Order: sequence, then structure tokens, then C-alpha cells
Amino acid sequence: MKIYDYILCSGSGNRFLLFDTLRSDLSGLNIAAFAAEELHRFGVDGLLLLTRDGRGRFGMRMFNTDGSEAEMCGNGIRCVARLARERYPEATGERFAVTSGGREYRITCEEPIFGALPTFGAEIPLSLHGDDFPPSLPAEGFVGQPVPELDEGLAFTFLQPGNPHIVALVAPDSAWLFGSDGRLDTRRLAELGERANRMRGVFPRGINVSLFCRLDEGRIFAATYERGVGITSSCGTAMTSCATAAALLGLAGFDTTVEVWNRGGRVRCLPRRTQQGIVTRLTGDASRIRVVQNETLSSPQLPESLEYAPKRETKPSGDHFVSILDDPYSAVASISADCSAAIQQAIDDVYALGGGVVYVPAGIYTLSQPITVRPGVELRGSSDAPHHSQVSSTVFYT
Repeated sequence: MKIYDYILCSGSGNRFLLFDTLRSDLSGLNIAAFAAEELHRFGVDGLLLLTRDGRGRFGMRMFNTDGSEAEMCGNGIRCVARLARERYPEATGERFAVTSGGREYRITCEEPIFGALPTFGAEIPLSLHGDDFPPSLPAEGFVGQPVPELDEGLAFTFLQPGNPHIVALVAPDSAWLFGSDGRLDTRRLAELGERANRMRGVFPRGINVSLFCRLDEGRIFAATYERGVGITSSCGTAMTSCATAAALLGLAGFDTTVEVWNRGGRVRCLPRRTQQGIVTRLTGDASRIRVVQNETLSSPQLPESLEYAPKRETKPSGDHFVSILDDPYSAVASISADCSAAIQQAIDDVYALGGGVVYVPAGIYTLSQPITVRPGVELRGSSDAPHHSQVSSTVFYT
């Protein structure tokens, strides 16, 4: 097996295997076949390549876990931008460009929005029509309209931020996204995405499908079915599309920042109307998990923690176990019910008993106050494997 250098990285919850083709010779590697057959071993969502053309422009190629190549990846392009900025500073600077799928995206270095993680913005032009959309799509675009062949009750907006998306606004308590207990449930979205991607007469090259809802002023939550992948914990171009659709539908204004949450994390989007059309700036983290040198591709394992995670004492120090859903805490997984006091009380009680686990089952929990996790207590959530599992994750909404 040939030995390669690579990087394990993450952008807003999307994890990638990243190769620098300027330093690594990949001529002996069938990239598409490797992505389809081997990526699952790394626990990542896709494979990224940093490239550079004859004109000196940096570029990105992105491969899904089924081996298909995506035209654009909003979370991945920030990881590629970070690598280019760190390894080739003389050719980048605070503002530079990265190409993907034949399009050029302007990249800016931004102030961190999540801890101290390196943060980048990508200026993403969006079209309201294109070859990936139905031939019957009106020239002025398709905004907030039904697609009867897919579902008569949802109003979709078609957007092309480098790859094709349809997104629909739903109510915050909609059964499309949440179960009767208020927890995130993506089974209906998965069925919708699978159905859409079987409709090749309508969507000739497949389609990414997202549903989003309003959380509060300036904040939305999005969930996505990604073509070639399935349900995804995070998708940068989907979050960009949902924020742009929110502006088109009047839910948020143009030239106003929209904070977009999903199961993987959050980003900030700034939709704008320009002379060239709609451009939305996607701003989010680009975190490095590990740099691997001189190892075969079959052996490495994804580490448990990211580079920015602080060193912790071993937890828990006791064997007590409580769930915040049980009495006397009775927390509710909901974006409207504040769980701060219930979670803090559970932590304090377990601490007083000598330590243990406070379990937060899958769902979205609203916190209006800071939570202090005491020594010897582990606050444990629930998470799923990227993309493929239908089991929900634990999400704190603040």
C-alpha cells in the first residue's frame, strides 16, 4: 500500500480527509474508488483535494462517500482555504480565491465565531435557475412554490450555490422535522430526499433537499438530505441556500446576517443583492483534527477530540446516572422551553452525590443561562454517525 500525507479536518461539523496535491503525488490513487470504498473507515463525510492550476489559482475538489464528485462544498472550501493560507501565505493573504466546479469563490479571513477556531468567509454566488433544475423552471426563478410531483404541501425555492438545492420553510413544530416529543426527526426528510433523487425527469442530475424553520429573530435551523450521501449533519451550501431563501421569502432581510444552525454546528450567512446577482457570504470555522504524515491509507483512525479541545480530568468520578428528562428535572426537548435550571440542578445533584453522569437524550434543548459542569460530573449527550444514521443528536440552542 502506498504511503501518503493527509489531514483530518472539520468545518461546522462536516469531517473530511484532505490531501494537498501540491505536496502529495496522488497519481497512483483512484480518488473516486477510494472515496466510495474506504472513506467509511475514517468516519468522515467526504474527501477534499487542494489543487493549484497553471495560473497559480488554488482550487478544491470534493468527493462524496459514494464516489461522486460534488461541484461545491461550503464547509469543505473553508478547510481547503485554511490549508492554502497556512502553507502558502505568500500566495494568499487576507483575501484570496479558491476555484471549485469551474467557479471562483472569494475567500476572506474572518474573526472567530466559535471559540478561537480559525474562521473563513466564502462569497458564494447563487443562481435561481440552471441546467440541474426542471426544464419548466421560469426564467425569473422558482421561489416559494410547490412541486406537486414531489409534495403538494411544501413550498420550495430552487437555488444553485455551485450545486443544486431545493429548500422549503416549515413551522418550528412541524412534523417534517420534529417528532411528537419535540425531538429532531429526519425520517420524513430522508424519504423526501430519496423520492426527489429518483425523479430524474424533474431533477436530471439529482438534488440536495433541505427543510428549515425560524428559531427567532435572525436565526434559523436547517436539516439536509445531500445527494450522493443521505441525511447529513451539516452542509455549508445547504445552510447558504436556506439563509438566502429566508431573505427571498421575507423571513430575513438582504444585507442582514442570518445565523444558521444544524446538527453539526452553526455558521453565519449574509445574503446580498449585487449587480452580478445574489451573493451570500458563508462564514464558519475550519478546524484541524490531525495532520498525518507517512502513513498508509488503511490504518489511521479518527481521534476522539479536536485540537482545540482542552485537556480534561477523567470523568465521571462516580457511578451515579440521571437523565434530565426524568423526575425531578423533567426537562423538555424544545426550542421554546428553557432547560437551563433543570440541567444545572441535575449536575449539582450528581456532584453532591460524589460524581457521575448527567445524560441529555437526543433533541434540541434551549439554554438561556450558562451551565457549569462540576468536577467529577460528565454531561453526556447523544450523537449519530455522520450522514448515515437516522438517530438524532443532542443540540443545545442558546
